[in-house]
Amino acid sequence: MLYFFAILGVIFLIYLFFKVFPLFAGIGGLILAGTILALLFIGLVIVAIPILIVILIILGIVWIVKKATKGS
Repeated sequence: MLYFFAILGVIFLIYLFFKVFPLFAGIGGLILAGTILALLFIGLVIVAIPILIVILIILGIVWIVKKATKGS
């Protein structure tokens, strides 16, 4: 029951913050959303670029091998 009241209190405080300071809440929300999007983009770049490089290396090797065997 204690955790329920704690969560309810936090929700009430967030509601009051949006009710009393809507401009600051909006700016904070925009900053938080921008941070989350930036972290997602950075994570995507960190994961996607090495995979793309490996795929391009494999395709290049396959292309070279096909070209070399076609000429023989």
